[in-house]
Parts: sequence; C-alpha cells; structure tokens
Amino acid sequence: MGEIDRFIHRHAVGAGEFENYMEWRKHRSVRSFGTVYLAFHGSQNGLQVGNETFSLENLARLIGRLPRGVVHLGSCSTLLGSENAARAFLKTTGASMITGYQRDVDWLDSAAIDTVWLGYVAYYSRLGDAARYFKTRYASVLKYLGWQSVSSTG
Repeated sequence: MGEIDRFIHRHAVGAGEFENYMEWRKHRSVRSFGTVYLAFHGSQNGLQVGNETFSLENLARLIGRLPRGVVHLGSCSTLLGSENAARAFLKTTGASMITGYQRDVDWLDSAAIDTVWLGYVAYYSRLGDAARYFKTRYASVLKYLGWQSVSSTG
C-alpha cells in the first residue's frame, strides 16, 4: 500500500478495550502517524463498539490532536447527515480530512474501497490530489457506496 511502512492493528470487542487502544496516541513512537482507520459497525450516531456507540465528538476526544491527519471510518452510515459534526471533529483534532460512508455498506465492498483510499492517502504527497484522483477514478463506486469526505479546507 504505497508508502505505508508502520502501522498498528488492533481488535476491540468492547468499549473499554477500544478506549484503551485509543491511548496509542500517547506513545512517542506513534505520535507522528497521520492516518487513522477505524472499521467497526456503525450508524448515523457513530461507531458501534460492543454495546456502546461513539459519536464523532467522542471519537475526536479519544483520537486527540492529529495535525494534518486523515481519519477514515470504514463503518456504515457514520457520516450520514453529519457534516457539522464532521467539521467539529476536524476542528477538535486538527485533522485535514475525515472520510466514511453515508449509507449501510457491504463489508466486502467497503473493505475494497477502503484499501484503495488508504493506498492513495499513503502514496500522494498532497491529500487534495489523492482525493481528486480517487473521486474521479472511482466515482460510480463511491456514489453507490455513499462514500463522503469532509475536509478542513471546505
């Protein structure tokens, strides 16, 4: 996947475990990571982890500062009608972009497009170029999946 050479992969069954894993930002060795990819069940209310739902506001708190970073939510409907919440998320975290889905998606379809998107984020030096090329090349698939991006630049 392009330039990705370091990553953290964790499974979280419940909310406590998820919150514990989100403490990764406090470790010096990973503070420079610029991309966060969260793949869980989701709804318009946020990520569903175990019996808990984490809103975009709660996720922003857990992620903390991610200057110029990218957050991708590989989860059903998490960006459905949430542009204001997404903008608040970007302001809180300092991230450049948040992406995800505005409808329920099949996990295989979303996993495939998530992999392509993360590859573009890793490969392109300018996030805007990655997003433009990705949206052009996969326009029909992205429309079908309800893929959405919200950036801090408008």
